[in-house]
Amino acid sequence: MKHKKALFLPEIGHPREMSYGDDARNFVISLMDELSVSQNERSIMLGEVDELPERFRAKRERLRSLGVRISESCDGDNTLLLEVPNDIKLDFPIFLLEVSLCAIRPNRSIKIKVGKDAMASFVLGSPVPALYAINPVISKLDVEVEAASTVRLAMLHSYLNQMEFSSSSRIKIGNGATVEASILTLKAGHILRVDGDVEVAENGFFRLSETSLLEDDNLKASWVHVKLTGPNARAELSSSDFNFDSSSARTAFFVEVMAGAHGAAGSIFSSGINFSENATQLFLPGLITHEDDVDLHHGASSGKWTTEQVEYLRTRGLSLHDIAILLVDSILSASMYPLLTDRLVEYTKRYVARIFRGRRISF
Repeated sequence: MKHKKALFLPEIGHPREMSYGDDARNFVISLMDELSVSQNERSIMLGEVDELPERFRAKRERLRSLGVRISESCDGDNTLLLEVPNDIKLDFPIFLLEVSLCAIRPNRSIKIKVGKDAMASFVLGSPVPALYAINPVISKLDVEVEAASTVRLAMLHSYLNQMEFSSSSRIKIGNGATVEASILTLKAGHILRVDGDVEVAENGFFRLSETSLLEDDNLKASWVHVKLTGPNARAELSSSDFNFDSSSARTAFFVEVMAGAHGAAGSIFSSGINFSENATQLFLPGLITHEDDVDLHHGASSGKWTTEQVEYLRTRGLSLHDIAILLVDSILSASMYPLLTDRLVEYTKRYVARIFRGRRISF
């Protein structure tokens, strides 16, 4: 049985009926052609192995030639496993939609293992807005990073209004390793729930930057708990929420210094602006320590801009919409865009601008 959903394409400007089933792959390929995305920029893979376009087959083979192990189960536990061996340093991001044979299947489990003194970047999801209905629904993400390695994660959530989506993540960071994670939520869907557990060992570092732009009746609820388990472990968590209409963002960040983690440091910061009187935001920071010689602090910035701030920017030729877009763009330029190709950055910026288009902005 095929299930149809109406899919609104901002770039094209009219609804389209799509179906999940035998014609899903052909639909996606034709859609990407209509959006004028060049073959080497496509960030989605559907179909069986003998149907793989040459580009994706070449991408998998390139990774394997570098020693990256890729294994996948399309049924049963429905898991995609990627393993980067010791000392391998990849200078290009791995788009999981390019290497997965079963991207359209729901309830994916993603496991990423990075060996010692390695470097890798991973992109989960797609910022191309027309594809949010068929991004893989990742229900579980498991990341293990061994000593002295560096990993960057970009996680993109962009779904239809009536979808309810939840996922959980577990990240384990070894001695002296670094993980930088950026999460971008556009049109969260009816309900989006994301939770994460992170462990940071001695001299390890974890940085999380979460940004959401919610409209209509969207609800985003995030919960992240970071445990600093070794001496001089560090964590920096930041959340930026921009809400329209009756949307709601609920965020809880916790940093806990465990016994023996001398000299650990953690910071939590939140900022948010509601562009509508009916939008709501709730942020709960938690700093817990079982040691004395630690550095923990948090801060928050919320509410409307002052008239003086807005008028200053307007005298520089910016409209209220320009100011709002500039706010979002400045955050994404530092956290998300460095992981994406120029074409995908362009699509993300266009979609952000579309969300603001035609709306009454209130600072």
